[in-house]
Amino acid sequence: MAVEPGAEAYRTPEGGQEYTASLLWRPAISWRPMPLSIAILMTTHRRILDRQVGRNAQQLAGAIARFETPAERFPYLRILVSLIENAHPEWNQVAGKDRQIADLVVQMSGQALDADEVAEVVRVRDEERGIVYNEAG
Repeated sequence: MAVEPGAEAYRTPEGGQEYTASLLWRPAISWRPMPLSIAILMTTHRRILDRQVGRNAQQLAGAIARFETPAERFPYLRILVSLIENAHPEWNQVAGKDRQIADLVVQMSGQALDADEVAEVVRVRDEERGIVYNEAG
């Protein structure tokens, strides 16, 4: 077995496969320039709109807006609405909870999501739990 300079050759105790142990330090990964889009995302600072919900939920709202159809957005909107409901349990007692949550999600997405679509997701979740909305909300 050919051994590079600064390395030693070894055999496994069973006398089988050979391997080398390098005595030279090598970086685990090589340095490469970062793609521009990632560099911009890392340097762009957006204010957290709701600290109880958090930055991750805000980024999720922005990512949900990139889906093309309401059917694709629906399961992710349910998750986001669940996160907001857990962060704001006091909103469960408020009249117009669906609109309040929808307005927050629209703000978090940078006005990219439709408030009516989000409000409908909130109403569907509540109806599954036995909460019925009247005409006033």
